[in-house]
Amino acid sequence: MMDNILQERMAKIKAKAVANEDKKRNEEEEKQRQYIVARESIIELSPRICNLLDLANACLENKIVPYKRAGSNIVGGSRNFFEADGIFHHLGFDRGIATMGKVRQLMIINGGWNGNIDLRVGGDGVAQGYLNSDNVSGSRYVRPRTEDMQKFLKEFDNFEKEFLSFIDSL
Repeated sequence: MMDNILQERMAKIKAKAVANEDKKRNEEEEKQRQYIVARESIIELSPRICNLLDLANACLENKIVPYKRAGSNIVGGSRNFFEADGIFHHLGFDRGIATMGKVRQLMIINGGWNGNIDLRVGGDGVAQGYLNSDNVSGSRYVRPRTEDMQKFLKEFDNFEKEFLSFIDSL
């Protein structure tokens, strides 16, 4: 009788271990699915991203600084440009927009509590993670974080709308 109880308890332990492994595997598969969906969704935005980069660079070439409009609810730079910022971590152009340089990508700049991996997306729509730490040896490019790509997708339409409104107001 004692052996039966022991065997039942051992079977429960094994069943629980299998259930835990299944749950863990399902969670990992879901995370990977979310990553792929976000990455592919950003790639689909490639033509629109290219248009925004071309317009931003045309502004800079013509000495027009793209400022946010007063009262705008745009996400983006803390200096009133449509640039990415490291304080609020919103979508924006890379720093070229503020320095009258060339805009090469859209970014979400992280840092501090938000981690040290920035999200960079060029005109090809390829999302890249970029380590923004000074203590990096080797490549700074890493796999982008799913939550950053999801944030990019969440903010993109509004950013595009507000930037195009700025262009239309010229």
